[in-house]
Amino acid sequence: MNLVDELEFEIVYEKYSQMLFNIIYSYLKNYEDSENILQDVFMTYLLKNPNIKNEEIKFWLIRVAINKSINELKNSYRKKVILNEEYISIVPSSNNVEQNMFDEVCALPHKYKDVIVLYYYNNLSTKEISKILKITESGVRMRLLRAKQILKDKMR
Repeated sequence: MNLVDELEFEIVYEKYSQMLFNIIYSYLKNYEDSENILQDVFMTYLLKNPNIKNEEIKFWLIRVAINKSINELKNSYRKKVILNEEYISIVPSSNNVEQNMFDEVCALPHKYKDVIVLYYYNNLSTKEISKILKITESGVRMRLLRAKQILKDKMR
């Protein structure tokens, strides 16, 4: 078992934890579940110690966070109850239009939600997203285009 050293772990955690939490929360829409999945992602990182370069750690962590979030959603016992006070500050709560848009983004199918959350809410490039999702850059751009069209149709 390869364990990550403590200093390296702290650096990675500080650098990526908020971004990963926001991604996980966009799937689960529940603060406590998102915290649990975030801890699980970092436990996986700590125990597996992926032998990847510093730049690639970000992509690996995002992919693990997305996979664990989707797996959590697949659990049959999970209830889809959203309490208004659970929303975090991914989007400012003072702006209802932005909150409504975020709600619509969260309701998108996974393949479209992934690219929207990563591109617009986490400011990743299409090249970075293509590495994370393991699809071509043109595939990322196509999903962004389709997701924006779906959102545009819903917001009419």
